[in-house]
Amino acid sequence: MANTAASIDPESKAGLAKPKYDMVIQNALTDTAKYKNELMNAYNYMASYYLRIKKDNDQTKSYAQKIINLDPSNKDYLLKGYSFLSAIYISTKEYNKVKQVYFKLLEIDPNNAEY
Repeated sequence: MANTAASIDPESKAGLAKPKYDMVIQNALTDTAKYKNELMNAYNYMASYYLRIKKDNDQTKSYAQKIINLDPSNKDYLLKGYSFLSAIYISTKEYNKVKQVYFKLLEIDPNNAEY
């Protein structure tokens, strides 16, 4: 239901998917190992929602950290979480922190020319 709501409102302007992803998170926290992919999907949506729609850096940072901590051995999760952090620091013009995050991203994925 959350993914369907996100598809109906792809720019999240109406926020249709947010309450659905809140439910996914609430239910998936009962067994984070079993529902790791569902949590990643929900955390990713929430971080994006708070970054782009609500412009709430604290909430975005919170979800970015949840993505990073969800599975610290998963390279894709780490890259996604740190990318959200870099977006926050770019928007707040904290360029020293941006630099630190990009070094972390390069550490995780040294062949990525974008970083």
